[in-house]
Amino acid sequence: MFQKQRVNRRGKAFNRAASNPCMDLLEPRQLLSNALLGINPQAPIIGYDNQGQLTYTAGAQALHVAATPLNLQQVANGPVNFIYSNIGDLKIDIQIDNAGNLVGGVAGDDLVVVGDADLDGDYVPDVSGVLLTGEILQFGSLDTGTVVDKYDFLFVPTGGLLAGLYAGQMIGITMTSEHSSFVGSFQADFAGGAKGNLGAVSISVPPAAISGFNYVDANNNGVMDSGEVPIAGTTVTLTGTNAQGPIAPITTTTDVSGFYLFNNLLPGTYTVTETQPGGYVDGLDSRGNVAPLPGSNTTDVISGIVVNAGDMAAQNNFGELRGTPVGGGMTATIGFWHNKNGQKLLTCLNGSASAKNLGNWLAATFPRLYGAQAGSNNLTGKTNTQVAAYYMTLFNVKGQKLNAQVLAVAFAVYATNSTLAGGTIAAKYGFTVSAAGTGAALFNVGTSGAAFGVANGTTLSIMDILLAANNQAVNGVLYAGVTSLQNMANVVFDGINTSGDIS
Repeated sequence: MFQKQRVNRRGKAFNRAASNPCMDLLEPRQLLSNALLGINPQAPIIGYDNQGQLTYTAGAQALHVAATPLNLQQVANGPVNFIYSNIGDLKIDIQIDNAGNLVGGVAGDDLVVVGDADLDGDYVPDVSGVLLTGEILQFGSLDTGTVVDKYDFLFVPTGGLLAGLYAGQMIGITMTSEHSSFVGSFQADFAGGAKGNLGAVSISVPPAAISGFNYVDANNNGVMDSGEVPIAGTTVTLTGTNAQGPIAPITTTTDVSGFYLFNNLLPGTYTVTETQPGGYVDGLDSRGNVAPLPGSNTTDVISGIVVNAGDMAAQNNFGELRGTPVGGGMTATIGFWHNKNGQKLLTCLNGSASAKNLGNWLAATFPRLYGAQAGSNNLTGKTNTQVAAYYMTLFNVKGQKLNAQVLAVAFAVYATNSTLAGGTIAAKYGFTVSAAGTGAALFNVGTSGAAFGVANGTTLSIMDILLAANNQAVNGVLYAGVTSLQNMANVVFDGINTSGDIS
């Protein structure tokens, strides 16, 4: 009996009654276990034939499949209709590492099926173009010990003209690879045929989760150490992209232990963003609590958190500092300490121009700059009048005035501390005087971290900044004369004096 033929848009003829090498693959069956996923594709099923090829390139860790989608069974035990297509119209491109583990997908779609699909059995295509796309979730392989090996894949459907048939389900692909050179190793190239089924599966992908803490980072090291205090009620927002595209932002708050959790996530790449809690200064953040993120303490953002199915990405932590950023009334520019008001304040500290408290404190606290290890700059036993005069020599140096900037910060620390200064005399000149003083205030070193032995973007107390500069002084010379470090330090000390300048 004569059988009707139809020609697709590519000019290729198909005979519905002719023997089809793919037809026997339409029977759902369970693949062998071992390293395979063990998925069982159900309708709607797309069959693809043995003209397909699978190749793996070990150097690029790239697995590529180019096969021919031939037929479509929309419902279980339903009719089998044609997909008119060419070789390579079913493509898979994913990354598999040399240990055989799924790394992920590629730019664009990891699965693409193209063709002209006959949906109603009249041999005439009803839809034409990209039929289905997907993003990889899982991969399995099995070296059978023969030249016929097995693979299976799990995808999230992301689009295409037939995507509606897979709504609410995953896409499972089973593959038989004939003439295969795969011997169980992904450390060398291999290749083989590619035929099998693509169908809907009801496998529930294990959900992923992302969690972390908000806490007071007492030592400002970017790691949540034992005993550091949690912060409750902090708002944390999750954004990112999974196989289905960008997600709508999700917001939560930290509990009494400072803990936050985002669960039931699809595999993807995510970002968590903290809303800075009131009463704290931003500290270092860390991804996985293994190292501070450079500069992240100015952003409250931890990005690039990659999770696969079933992963728990924990310890994505936001550190905070107790204290107040440098603000008006905490310091003065170097010109103030040079003018008559600044000189007068210095000679009034501790009640007398002849008092030696300031000189001795500078020498004892910063010995490499002003003490026993500072050579001719030793201020031990010097009176307020002598210290004030010493400052004038630093200010009058031509060019960069780093030494004056550093000593000006030290003066502010001393004068604003009511205990050190012996009272509140500095308040008459516009300073804010307290028991802690300016030394407890905080300042971000920006891109000058190397000058203070910390990562760029680190926030330190003013006293810690002074101590760090002292530690890098040699015989009273800041940074042993290394110009690059002196320039970095000058930016910071000038910033402190300018940001906190008295009104």
